[in-house]
Amino acid sequence: MFTKLIYENKEDLIPDSCDDRCINSTIINRSYYSAYSYSSLWLNNKYNFKVKKSWDFINDNEQYKSEHRQVIDELKYKKQFTCSNKLMECKRIRNIADYEMFHDITDKDVENCFKNMEYIIKKLKLEL
Repeated sequence: MFTKLIYENKEDLIPDSCDDRCINSTIINRSYYSAYSYSSLWLNNKYNFKVKKSWDFINDNEQYKSEHRQVIDELKYKKQFTCSNKLMECKRIRNIADYEMFHDITDKDVENCFKNMEYIIKKLKLEL
């Protein structure tokens, strides 16, 4: 709801001294983390899936995978291919928004990330 509120009111939230990147990067960040957190919770609820911490990989002699990659891969493993792809796309856009400060963020990037979040949340109906 918070992310939706920012998305729908973004024009009013941009300070006069800033361009739209300041709010666009926030919307992208919140959209990705909303989708990621929701996906992780859905996997845990439905399949008792828990992400491994870095030290768990040492103990299991597996190659390390970030918690984000684990959730994306687990969605794929559970045949949620579209959700996995949309989450991966949100992550790609979020990395640009968060770490490449001089890279342009388009309105299309913001819309895609937000719409992907909405799709994931609707598709993975959480049963609490």
